[in-house]
Formats: sequence, C-alpha cells, structure tokens
Amino acid sequence: MGYRAWGIGWPPQTRNPSPERNMIGIIGLPSRSLLERFRGEDIVDLDCPLQGALFDDVVESRCPKIFCAVLTTCFTNAMIVKPDVILADVGPGKCEGARYLCAILHDLLPSAKIIAEENLDSVPRASSNCECYAVPLRERMERIVDKVIRPELPDFPRSSSSPKAGFWGVPPSDFAILEGFPNETIILGWSRCMDSRTPADLKLEMEAPPNIPVVFFAQSFCQKSILARTLAEKHQGLFVECDEKVDNSTIQKIEAFLKLRGAL
Repeated sequence: MGYRAWGIGWPPQTRNPSPERNMIGIIGLPSRSLLERFRGEDIVDLDCPLQGALFDDVVESRCPKIFCAVLTTCFTNAMIVKPDVILADVGPGKCEGARYLCAILHDLLPSAKIIAEENLDSVPRASSNCECYAVPLRERMERIVDKVIRPELPDFPRSSSSPKAGFWGVPPSDFAILEGFPNETIILGWSRCMDSRTPADLKLEMEAPPNIPVVFFAQSFCQKSILARTLAEKHQGLFVECDEKVDNSTIQKIEAFLKLRGAL
C-alpha cells in the first residue's frame, strides 16, 4: 500500500479518512526512514496551500502578520486539519522556524503526536526532475513536491540538451511565478535538494551553473533571502523576493530579465 496524499485543492470540510488510518501531516522534507514508518496512512503536505484553509481566530491570534508565507501555511493547515501525527524536518534541512512552529503546535494541538527531526540524509536519489527540459518548469516543480508523499510517481526523462535559464530557491508559495520561464530551465537551490532527498546539502543548494541567467528566489521574511541575494550578485542573476502571492510586476521583472539575457 502506498501513500495516500491530500494535495492542493482538498477541501478540509469534506475530510472523511478511513477509520483504520491516521491523518499524517508533514512539514518540510522528513527523512526517508521516517516517512517509510507511516506508509499506508493518509498524508497531507502542510506546506501546500489547501482550498478552504483560511485564517481563523486562533491562527490570527498566534501567527504574526510579518512571517514566512510557507510556515504560515503550515500553521494554518495544521490548525484546521488537526492531524493525528505531524512529521517535521527542522534545523539544516528546513529551518529553525519550523522547530519553533512545532513547539507552538505541541501546545495548541495536545492530541497530535509531533515528531520533529533533523533530516541529514546525504545519499541523493539517482533520478532528478531538475533537468527535464521537455516538461514545463511548473509541472516539474509540482512533481518534485508531490513525490514527497507519493514516491510512486514517475520521474520525468532527463534531457541531454543544455539549460537556457535557472530557477534557484524553495518551491514558491505561489507557483504562478514559474510560468514565465522557458521549458529549458534548470531547477536549483533547495528545490534541487528536495528533489534529491538531501535537504541539508548546503553545497548542492549553493551551486549555480555559469553563463545562463538565473533567478534567485526567496519567500519574504525567509532566512534564505540573504543567501539568494548574495548568490544573485555573485552570478549576476536576478534576486526576487515575494510574499504569498506573486504580483504582475514581479512576473514582468522576471520576463524582462530573461529576455534581456536571451533566454526567451
């Protein structure tokens, strides 16, 4: 029996899990061994926005307005879904913000079992969706995220051609930011680490190929912003920072940069 995933668009009010299964929520990228322990349970990725998961009074009173959009999403989903178990990657694989979030959820969701660990897996997967240029960037990023709780999903075939552009960063809160890139865009940064299942590999996260335009993306208020900005200056790339929803000016800025550098 494989993972059963509740993904983007799942309406929480219709939740009707099997009585013999637990509802498992995940934050970040838990280790392979930890995920394997819960194979066959109903799993929801708390990092992904869920349709109908809106701020309620508890969320509004606890979660700062100036805060990481991804962790805000995790908090909102956890308070509405109320999983039986929460598996969280904290520390170098995710961030200390996730550790603090688990401490708060421990008090607010006393019936939930919270397992917080540092995922230090160091052996990368043999396959990769980061260099599959026959598939649009957004679709590849969605596959990277979906494979965390649905490992049976196939990888896209790797391309033999060279990339025209790069996207560096975490999977964005709003995937619309990915739609203006050419198909021949290599996925870099923590998203690449997520695809390889080695989220704490800082060396891999900091790699960027020379001679192609790279957009270095960070969520607003994320500690990775300083890394993204520094790498953008080093590689003559474009640093982009945005909150929950990407606006038209940000998309236009990215497209102008890619056109100027010959990628579009």
